Formats: sequence, C-alpha cells, structure tokens
Amino acid sequence: MEKALNKLELLTKKQLKTVILWMIRDLVNWKTNDRVRDELRTHSGMLLEALLYQITKQTINEEE
Repeated sequence: MEKALNKLELLTKKQLKTVILWMIRDLVNWKTNDRVRDELRTHSGMLLEALLYQITKQTINEEE
C-alpha cells in the first residue's frame, strides 16, 4: 500500500484527474449494472458516494 501511495504523490494534476474520472465512471457502471450482484452494487454505490463527498468537501475548502 505504501508503494501505491508513493506513486500517487508522483502523479501530475492531469494524471490525478484522469484516475479520479476513471474511478467515478467505473463505480457508476458497477452501481448501475443489473448483472452485478446486489452487494457489490451497494458497495460500489457507497464508495462512489464517499469519493464524491470528498471531492465536494475539498472544493468547499478551496473556496474558503
């Protein structure tokens, strides 16, 4: 995990945006796909909600 966190620190702003957009799209697809088991769809929805909350929270902090 530490190695992954170190790599995260090396990403450019554009690369971070790309990773986050990919995560959002992937979580939305998992959450809304009827072929995915219910517990995985629910978990994906919770992760999506947490990610969007953190984005909103950081956006609000930047505006202050």
